[in-house]
Amino acid sequence: MLLFRYILFLCITTIYAEVHIKQQNNVQKILHEKLKKERKAPPSIKIPYKKEYGDVTVNPHNFTFISQPEPCEGNDTILVTAHSATQNFQRRLALRNTWANPRILQKYLPKGHQSKLIFILGLPSNSSEQTLINYEQEMYGDLVQVNFMDTYRNNTYKAIYNMKWISSYKGCPKAKLVVKVDDDVIFNLQAFSSFFKTFTDTLGDSFKLNSYFSAGINLNYVL
Repeated sequence: MLLFRYILFLCITTIYAEVHIKQQNNVQKILHEKLKKERKAPPSIKIPYKKEYGDVTVNPHNFTFISQPEPCEGNDTILVTAHSATQNFQRRLALRNTWANPRILQKYLPKGHQSKLIFILGLPSNSSEQTLINYEQEMYGDLVQVNFMDTYRNNTYKAIYNMKWISSYKGCPKAKLVVKVDDDVIFNLQAFSSFFKTFTDTLGDSFKLNSYFSAGINLNYVL
């Protein structure tokens, strides 16, 4: 039954990805033709900020997590966190099955260190895509989803809430190393293994299992 659901998920997401790519290409073509005709420069954006305001939040936000993985365990010392667009089902699957898979990555880590993989994303523009995301979370349990629209403009929010989740008690507060990537990145595990050895040798006694990642700032290093 589980195998059937897995195959069904692969088929649906593959078809969805192909349709989405075609739609994106059509939209880009229309926009290109429209801009070509208008030949107008984009309007400038002015931020309403004055020096006398002091330290203020120009763009306040208060979003919430609508879906989260299980918190890290005590020995999940390496956290791989991938920024992902909602429609990139196949890219996320590729990372799960290759270098970012904890069982594969563990072979390149010193004894006693383990890794955890998460993806952070916002909200899709349609309910059918959200249904697939819910199903994906049910199968893999590695998605951190926040209730802002998943657009390129909101990548800053994605980074902020990524750090918030990591530093919270429901996230991965004891992580020793955070590896932030995008969902289209291929990692050189041999180079990473060499870096990690140098990293731990340099830190020495400070790289202990009871050091903390606190308030979004790794007390050791963040990669």
